[in-house]
Amino acid sequence: MKDVRYAVRALLNTPAFTIVVVLTLALGIGANTAIFSVVDAVLLRPLPYPESDRIVSFAWHRSSGVDPANVTPLTFQYWHDHSQAFDGFAVTSGSSFNLVSGTGAERVRGASGTADFFKVIGVAPAIGRGFLPEECVPGAPRVAVIGYGIWQRVFGGTADVVRKSIALNDRPYTVIGVMPANFTYEPTVDLWYPLQLRVDPRDRGWNYTVMARLRPGITLEQAQSDTDRLFKQFQADNPLHVPRNTETIRLIRFQDFQVADMRPLLLVLLGAVGLVLLIACGNVANLLLSRSAARQRDIAIRSALGASIRQLARQVVTESLLLSLSGGIAGVVLATIGVRTLVALIPGELPRVNAVAVDARVLGFAFLISVLVGIAFGLIGAMRLLKSDLGGALKATAATGVDVARHRLSNALVVGQVALSVILLMGAGLLAVTFMNLRSIRVGFETEHIVTVQLPLSAAKFGSAAAIARHDRDLIERIGAIPGVASVTTASSIPLERGPNYIFGIEGDPPEKINYVELRPVGPDYFHTLGIPLRAGRSLTASDVEDSLPVVLVNDALARLFGGPSDALGHRIIIGRTTPNEDGPREIVGVVSNVADGRPGTRLFPTLYLPRSQVGSFSGLAAVLIRTSGKVAIAPELRRIIQTIDPQLPITSIRSMNDVASAALQHDVDRDLRGGRAGADDGWALWAAELSGRAADARDRSTHGARRAPGTRAAPDRRARLDTDDGRPRDRRGRIARPRAIPDNAAVWRQRDVAVGLRDRRGRAVRCGVAGERHPRPPRSARGPGHRPAL
Repeated sequence: MKDVRYAVRALLNTPAFTIVVVLTLALGIGANTAIFSVVDAVLLRPLPYPESDRIVSFAWHRSSGVDPANVTPLTFQYWHDHSQAFDGFAVTSGSSFNLVSGTGAERVRGASGTADFFKVIGVAPAIGRGFLPEECVPGAPRVAVIGYGIWQRVFGGTADVVRKSIALNDRPYTVIGVMPANFTYEPTVDLWYPLQLRVDPRDRGWNYTVMARLRPGITLEQAQSDTDRLFKQFQADNPLHVPRNTETIRLIRFQDFQVADMRPLLLVLLGAVGLVLLIACGNVANLLLSRSAARQRDIAIRSALGASIRQLARQVVTESLLLSLSGGIAGVVLATIGVRTLVALIPGELPRVNAVAVDARVLGFAFLISVLVGIAFGLIGAMRLLKSDLGGALKATAATGVDVARHRLSNALVVGQVALSVILLMGAGLLAVTFMNLRSIRVGFETEHIVTVQLPLSAAKFGSAAAIARHDRDLIERIGAIPGVASVTTASSIPLERGPNYIFGIEGDPPEKINYVELRPVGPDYFHTLGIPLRAGRSLTASDVEDSLPVVLVNDALARLFGGPSDALGHRIIIGRTTPNEDGPREIVGVVSNVADGRPGTRLFPTLYLPRSQVGSFSGLAAVLIRTSGKVAIAPELRRIIQTIDPQLPITSIRSMNDVASAALQHDVDRDLRGGRAGADDGWALWAAELSGRAADARDRSTHGARRAPGTRAAPDRRARLDTDDGRPRDRRGRIARPRAIPDNAAVWRQRDVAVGLRDRRGRAVRCGVAGERHPRPPRSARGPGHRPAL
């Protein structure tokens, strides 16, 4: 306690030094603590399920690497029936519903699963039960397990909720259970329903996620061996259900499956803030070196008075620990604020993003960093103390004024800080270049003055093409009458947001020759409203209805299969060929330019554009696209019109197309750019603070008193300069000074680690005076009352 009290008094006596060190450590520790809170919640902590390390998923193992995999219904059924390594095996999918209750209509997200879903998860409903096998077959009654939030909002938390009905997409579902309040499967999932999977060898859509729980006593390696055996048999019997170039199915932890896309980003951010911490440590180490030099005389006096080396070293370590712990406490405060920003930058679909917080584990991490940093600084100071000659410290200080070894180490630390800062800046610069390149990519359509409205249509009301055509026609007529609206169209999805993926074949080709295509049902004037150029043929019109000729438009990427835009016209294609959802032949009547699907800069997929009025089964969602003549505020009027047409139809979103394009970019690149830029900013801020601290320290400890003792005036002292890059004396303009230009009456003194000694041509020593370290302003001690306080 005596050492602690002395350390506190010593630090309070130098408030400027203490504040700078604490804030520097707070920035480094705070950044690391904030990022670690996200990494800990998402990557390190096990999933909140019993024995979650036994839950695995599938990944395709190719020569190019391992990618998380979705499977076909036949793949699921094969493993479910033949695998000996799993205690439960299920597949899941997802969908969204319109939930209508007494409080109005809302859009909720649901997850579907086969009968073993809750067995694999290891969490049973708090009220009621899970799925039965007979509820997971096509045609079974519709049932649902609701989340705690829906139970409270819709049913008021009543205990007799089981067997009550809930309206989802205008269809009744019977509630069979309620999940616990703290249960989370995905951040936005509100209910769970049986996946009524039809196993058909013709269905080759890889649309389902595998979840399996290992049997007790079965290791991951044993399960992988069993999976390799089954894969060879399955691939030989069903080659079309395995993606090309796939060597085997690799089992991965389900947690790794969920965070596969975010893991590299989080690790890069953790590495970046680790560099920031190193820069902060270098900064503090430099300041501590300066402080140790300033206290060398004090330490020598204490040693002469009887203090042992052990006592002095313990005092140095105690001060370092106090500084680092204070910085850690301030860093936790900064981390608490920074975590909120990080959560806002992280995509909402990231698992357990809501669990990111500064909790006991994160506090323990911050405490560990603080202690390690404090011990490291203290040991460095103690080692220097052991190596120093305390007996000659007073004599050495009076003679030279500067510790040569300390100054060399200080310069080395500065070089290291600059190098780390440059690394951070280079990373941020590369991200900025990538971002600017993506900004310059043409998306294939116009984004200015276009408003998008997303409306989820239920199959119960809009299950036929005729019902969709009537709904679209009514919307287009009413919205088109709003002042300032130039054109209106509809679509099943918004550009830059991926559409459904389907198999298709060309009429006349063998049935096994199939391709994959993005499917986009659209309304009349779609291409005119978005400004998508027509390359060949005609566009879709209002006359393309259910009882007219089935037609389709294709993009340039698909037209290449036929040789070009003109060559594609007249060919007939079959959507969903060899699948249970096979559509009749459709004639290609037009070719349009490519439009970016998903994020700009990714591969352009072959795309089919079908009339919404002909394909009701493909149009579960609706998007209204409105081109205005300028900046017109039409959102309130849009809401009124939609509520007039259908009061129970929730509006998912109203956004400008510019916002949609920006969101597509921000999903990956802009988020990385902000993280990299923040790391670079922190690094350079710390380096700038360190340089300021060193300049102030050098100014306050410079030997102006020694120069003024022989009578040097303050004004010449302020004007004098020395460039210490090579140790040679220079004049006020930075030019190398000749010996004859130096006045003979100036004192000879040592600056930093270079003793300035000049000789004439005969080798005789010449007395000379040189200036102190270059500063942005005149040294304060050169303007002080006298030379004695400086000495």
